[in-house]
Amino acid sequence: RMYSADVKIIPQQKSISISEIDLLENPVFTYRDINDYHSEFDEYSRWHKLVDKEDKKVWGMFVHTFHELMPPEKYFDKHPEYFALRGDIRTSEEPCLSNPDVLKIMTEELRRRMSENPNAKIWSVSQNDNEAFCQCDECKKIDEREGSPSGSIINFVNKVADTFPDKIISTLAYRYSRTAPKVIKPAKNVNIMLCTIEAYRTFPLIADTSSSNFVKDLKDWSQLTDNIFLWDYIVQFTNYISPFPNLQVLQPNIQLFAKSNAK
Repeated sequence: RMYSADVKIIPQQKSISISEIDLLENPVFTYRDINDYHSEFDEYSRWHKLVDKEDKKVWGMFVHTFHELMPPEKYFDKHPEYFALRGDIRTSEEPCLSNPDVLKIMTEELRRRMSENPNAKIWSVSQNDNEAFCQCDECKKIDEREGSPSGSIINFVNKVADTFPDKIISTLAYRYSRTAPKVIKPAKNVNIMLCTIEAYRTFPLIADTSSSNFVKDLKDWSQLTDNIFLWDYIVQFTNYISPFPNLQVLQPNIQLFAKSNAK
């Protein structure tokens, strides 16, 4: 047993005999990572069938990347129109995804980074960690048609993905963009990183029957694409070190993700 990166239980035996082995494993999930101190150690990760450091090199950029692809400190003062309109005010928290110059700037920055890291396969082009999505007339028109701010995101990300057909462009379905769009579909090389951050973690996701339940969003996204990664949360944000008995929900949630064709 390997209980942590440095706690292993290895039974001592005078002799070890192994019969003929005929074993084939086809994992349900193509990528499995845990944000935990111990998973930074390759031996622990391989033992528990998680991705190791070499596997993680598949990522060129990883979540919340809009501010990296178009830094506000570089562009906001001279070009506030590149950023989100909230009421009558431009804010540097998120970009305006209907502005063609924003698409050009982010695409070129992405191209530059890809040239520096050509072996990376997945590049995240995704919202920052806030609620300040753009509400300008053009972005609002797209989002109202799609029934969700995910509409303007997918509209934008699809254009980026079209420029880099040999890469996977990943984007978040998170907080304000968690609800799937009604009309537009993610391109084939667009990956959806769907997040359960608002969901209860004391009982299985399937048990939530509220109108805003995560299961509906999961189903809706899975009808649009089979290129879905799940970012599940098992933490109690109000107190990280408090007792939080949630082991009983892990298996049914993972089974739900598998049935929904998440990768």
